Amino acid sequence: MPELGLLLSKARGGLQDRLKTGPGIVPYVEAEVGEVRALAAEAASGAGLGLRRLAGQIEALRAYLFALQAESRVAVDRATRALELLPPEDLAPRCHAELTLGNALYGVAADGPAALAYEAAMEMARKAGLRHVRYLAGAGLANLRLALGDLEAARAICLVLAAEEGAEAYPAIGDVHVILCQVEWERDELALALVAGRKGLELCRRWGQADSLITAYVSLAMALSAAGEAEAALDLLGRSQGLEAVSAWHRLNLEEAVASIEIERGNRAGADGFCSRPQAIRTYEGYFTMAHWLILRHRGAEALPYIEVLVEKGEARGTLPRLVDGYLLLGLAAKSRGERAEARAWLDKALAIASSRGYLRRFLRRGEGVAELLRERQAEAPEAFVARLLTLFEEASERRAGKLREGRTGGRSDAAVESLSPRELEILRLLGQGLTAEEIAERTFVAQSTVRSHIKSVYGKLGVHRRVEALRRASELGLI
Repeated sequence: MPELGLLLSKARGGLQDRLKTGPGIVPYVEAEVGEVRALAAEAASGAGLGLRRLAGQIEALRAYLFALQAESRVAVDRATRALELLPPEDLAPRCHAELTLGNALYGVAADGPAALAYEAAMEMARKAGLRHVRYLAGAGLANLRLALGDLEAARAICLVLAAEEGAEAYPAIGDVHVILCQVEWERDELALALVAGRKGLELCRRWGQADSLITAYVSLAMALSAAGEAEAALDLLGRSQGLEAVSAWHRLNLEEAVASIEIERGNRAGADGFCSRPQAIRTYEGYFTMAHWLILRHRGAEALPYIEVLVEKGEARGTLPRLVDGYLLLGLAAKSRGERAEARAWLDKALAIASSRGYLRRFLRRGEGVAELLRERQAEAPEAFVARLLTLFEEASERRAGKLREGRTGGRSDAAVESLSPRELEILRLLGQGLTAEEIAERTFVAQSTVRSHIKSVYGKLGVHRRVEALRRASELGLI
């Protein structure tokens, strides 16, 4: 059909597809959209209704295909052209194009226009009766609000959509439950996160879309790990490895989640495979996990470039939860160099953002190094939010200790076992692995003097005087 080719050519006006040339987000000037829109509108004004409809549908499909390939800049242009070409009454293809536009704008960090596109897609889908598209757009909008740190807005969107009558008949609502899981994880509401995560995974399995499934697996696994069920989390991620047709981006997210959980449960070596190789795709989570691993390996100087580039991007974009992550890691890097004042300054920056917004898990996932900084700060300047964080650190430690007792004692009761603190049980386990006090200090990220103090306390509670005696007694009690 020569008329169709001519219309598409006029709508493009000689503009070339702006493919990315390397990893990361290519800067995008929003004014460029205006040029694309003007050319398409001019071309459409002289075309018949049927020709416009066909040309718009072709551009909408092409936009979606480019979005799947993470070519967000091209997808923005194509979706914009589609919306100018499609007649206003064609709600079904238009809402699909708006959804693609929202996803693509999010991919080029144009967050304000992305929110407007998601909202337009939701409204058009509501009018057209396309609840599947409405839920996908709602999940996109909630994810955007979460990335920018507005937990309450993200949570409200998810709860409203999930409560709609008959929503679970549409598997796309699974994406909404998955975002809700992530919100509750951020708030450290782990029981709610697990409920939402399990529901999201169930619905995403019914749908079968590979990338949504990976996000569901990862979100539930992170909630399980936070609740002290690291083994179950890793088993869940292991079961997701066989999924086919998963994009490189989501495959990387899966590998990063495994590494992050291994670090969170104290198995630093379990993250070696992921963290010791270059990353082709620069993701926040991947770079931050690599940075944390390097800090734990006493290679903080190597971690700084990973952290600083993402903190700079986070400050420019306003992705507040990730900024908290970045500031905490900068604090840990400074702490590892013995620069306590600088570490405290970075901690204070993280707290200034998090305290009024309820970000909790960002602190807890970084372990004892952050807890130690918080204890020092609380001793000097008590604060309710810091006190809450320290309580949560203790509760998480108690959960780990309870599982350790359950697994090691076979249900036996012993006064010595009950009197050992969670930290002392951890030190005892590391002694059983043959580690020295210096190596334990490196593993737990605390001072050697603190480790020696814990070892002395363990000996006293077990009624022994030497390591070999402590290990023999611990073995009798089923602790190691």
